[in-house]
Amino acid sequence: MIRCLKTKKENGEKLRVFLTRKRWIDDSRIIGRTTRELVFPLNDSAKISELKKYGSIVERSLPRTKAQKVRTLREALKGVIPPSKIEEMNNAMDVVGDIAVLEIPDSVINLEKSIAWTVKRMMPKIKVVAKKDKKTKGKYRIRKISPLVGEKRTKTIARESGMSLLIDLNKAYYSSRMGAERIRILKQIRKGEKILIMFAGIGPYPILFSKYKNVRCWANEWNPAAVKFMEENIRMNRVRDKVVMIPGDAHKVVPELKEKFDRICMILPSATHEFVKEVLAVSKKGTVIHFYQFVHEKEFQKRGKEIVKLFGNKVKVRKINKSGYYAPYVYRVCYDLKVN
Repeated sequence: MIRCLKTKKENGEKLRVFLTRKRWIDDSRIIGRTTRELVFPLNDSAKISELKKYGSIVERSLPRTKAQKVRTLREALKGVIPPSKIEEMNNAMDVVGDIAVLEIPDSVINLEKSIAWTVKRMMPKIKVVAKKDKKTKGKYRIRKISPLVGEKRTKTIARESGMSLLIDLNKAYYSSRMGAERIRILKQIRKGEKILIMFAGIGPYPILFSKYKNVRCWANEWNPAAVKFMEENIRMNRVRDKVVMIPGDAHKVVPELKEKFDRICMILPSATHEFVKEVLAVSKKGTVIHFYQFVHEKEFQKRGKEIVKLFGNKVKVRKINKSGYYAPYVYRVCYDLKVN
């Protein structure tokens, strides 16, 4: 919010000239307008005592002028939320299709609409600005979102690496931030591989791999809503003949598979350690396992040794890749393993 002078329209031109001469107008903001009034943005040098006779002093969220380009969310929020709260805002946001998703601290929750409108002005192509819940909820551990401004919906189509992915963010999980990690694995894949993707969600991993490589993928997911979206995404991306869907609990359905896989992606960091037995049952010598974990930055090597022990020393760590930020000093880490 910024300090402004609100006055009647008939006084507008004279007051604008006066404020310009005094250099009291904040040129980085547009002048607000209503049917009967004008709202002039004021800079820090404006003398409020001299201005009260021209109108009322108010606080408003006025958009920046077109000439003033901003590169980060925190930069855009200057003048919208108190300076002391700027650093509490996450400078990054999730953009999925035409939906922008924010994490809003409790300290500025009363300004969430102003923050959302700021994002909308920053990103004209965004149709929905929403806030993310603090915690995951329900059987399938979804962090739901609530639209703040724009259209009242949570469904969109994400575009990634030539794929179109239908998703409802309140029914299934998808992270656009993992796009670079998916490409990293894609580059390792060889022709003819049989690949198992556990916890496949709406299908970005199997669709990407089968779209750009001559391979066959088996995709396991237990959330019925995610399975439905994955089925539609497989159809939409024309890879139905290269992806086998395996809905259901991985503890039950994976051991029933008769295949031995060349590559296995275990992409649920909070629970991968619970499925070691099932993975070894469908592995063979030389199988590459992409094993995800949330790890403190000082414990990457230590966790690697713990994972090898967890697999009964039947694997070795080929590479440790930091694939995303999770919390202060904690990262999403992929351990590229190879079965001995």
